Amino acid sequence: MNPLVKNRVIEYEIHVSVEGRWCIEQVVKGSEADALAAARALLAQGRHEAVKVIRERHMSSGFFTKAQVFLEYRPLVKDKPLTISGRVTAVGPCQCADDLFNLSSRMTLGRLLRQFFEKYQITVTELLHHPTYVRKLTDTGMLLQTALFQVARVQAQELDIPVRDRVRFLDGLAREISVRVRDFAAERRGLPVLALDNLEYVSRRVRAKVGAERHDFTLAAMFVHYMTEHFNSIGAKMEFALGLIGEVALPEVSTLMEAVVADALGTADMVKDLLGPQPHLGAGLCQLADFLNGRVAPDTPGLTPGLARIGTLIRAGLAPSCRIVLIDRLQQELRKDNPLDRRDPQQDAKMIEMLMSKLYDDQGRLLGGAVVEAALSQRLMRQRQETLRRMGLLDAADEVPRHWVFQMPGPGGAVAATSGEGAP
Repeated sequence: MNPLVKNRVIEYEIHVSVEGRWCIEQVVKGSEADALAAARALLAQGRHEAVKVIRERHMSSGFFTKAQVFLEYRPLVKDKPLTISGRVTAVGPCQCADDLFNLSSRMTLGRLLRQFFEKYQITVTELLHHPTYVRKLTDTGMLLQTALFQVARVQAQELDIPVRDRVRFLDGLAREISVRVRDFAAERRGLPVLALDNLEYVSRRVRAKVGAERHDFTLAAMFVHYMTEHFNSIGAKMEFALGLIGEVALPEVSTLMEAVVADALGTADMVKDLLGPQPHLGAGLCQLADFLNGRVAPDTPGLTPGLARIGTLIRAGLAPSCRIVLIDRLQQELRKDNPLDRRDPQQDAKMIEMLMSKLYDDQGRLLGGAVVEAALSQRLMRQRQETLRRMGLLDAADEVPRHWVFQMPGPGGAVAATSGEGAP
């Protein structure tokens, strides 16, 4: 109400354009500045072709006026199509639908469907238990089929069978998982409420309702729905899961929560957040190697609470999957072409030597074994080739061996590396 004009009411209608048609999104009864701010906020979302504000004046006498005070167009922001973000090099053959819940299968799905998981902020374990995200993955078009084909191609080569037969088999396993998820959604209302302070009672009720064979899947699906309803990010879900591992009486709950944490660690951004600020990639990998070799105490200054908790669980034997995923993360970064220090790529040789000294434990064992050794060999080969090429020694660069054998650090801390053929 304008105090200068009695019996006059001013309202602002905010209209949005959807597929060429205008519709009222909201009505603002405050000031014109409030209405314009709300309109610009809607426009910034990128979901509407245009936004306009209509000012309406109503008098007690029935006099009515309408005027447009704002109109702005903006191109729609379309989501980029989701694509496969990784590739499969080796994966064990799946024999049944239960094998899709194994760590190796989840790691493969996490790599291939990384964009899907990042978009919806869920983990692989959540996808395998939640009907909404199973449907969203199916609705993405060929994303799931492309992922299945990549896995089928590798498995068919290992099994010496036609690829199309393996695709058909894997598609059947995916359909079986979808049926399990739909069955849970249909019977969810008849299940008890998930009470975190009385999980043993909930477990008994679930077992009585669905039977021992379906108990673990049903209980896991209940936890997945709880997490998706209460937490909006993978980081928040991981923090929730870390608080339950080893702290509940039911071992299946700890196993499920450890799977959620391991899935979350499969993303590079999550590992970066846990490690905290690092000057460059090389320093981050050294910190990760020290952590996995038990050289980082839980009370180390600067250590994030999440990483400290994971370290405690790994030492207690309660997070074996987390350790495997972190080692895999380390070897993946070693295999990439990006320098260990982007600001000074020519320091790679020194940084590789420093990193190699961190990868050995106190008993002389190389962290990750042959897999990490192969990744180190690949990076060392590239580094030495680049050095020789900068010196103009192109023929010598082509002759750099592809495989190197690493030895435990000597008294001075340096690590010896020799070619696979025995030549230094």
